[in-house]
Amino acid sequence: MNPRTPFLWTCLFGAVLAAWASPETDAELAQVKAQRSLLEAQYDDQARACYQKLNVNDCKREVQLNRSEALRPVIQRQRELEAEMRKQKADEQRAKAQERREAHERRLQERGGSSVTLPMAPPVAPRQP
Repeated sequence: MNPRTPFLWTCLFGAVLAAWASPETDAELAQVKAQRSLLEAQYDDQARACYQKLNVNDCKREVQLNRSEALRPVIQRQRELEAEMRKQKADEQRAKAQERREAHERRLQERGGSSVTLPMAPPVAPRQP
């Protein structure tokens, strides 16, 4: 498997989420992703340069520690923005479901049928032992 495959999946997932994002969130997420890509490329170059040194493993370990430290706030912000986008999408889906429920109830009342109330939330499955 290509070492960049998880990053590509993250980008793909981010692109799907961006369809539901507000313009401000979308712009900030794009900026954070660009910053992350730049940092990753920079540290990849530093890791490749380690092979020219005598202590390759020590150099690579130091680069990895620096990389982790530099990427931590960027990744955290990216996760926060993606969580916000998921919340926005869920809110929109709940609003659409509520509209469908209300339209269904109106149709039932117009037909003269009894008002059947649909559950507001899906049923919760019992816990498995």
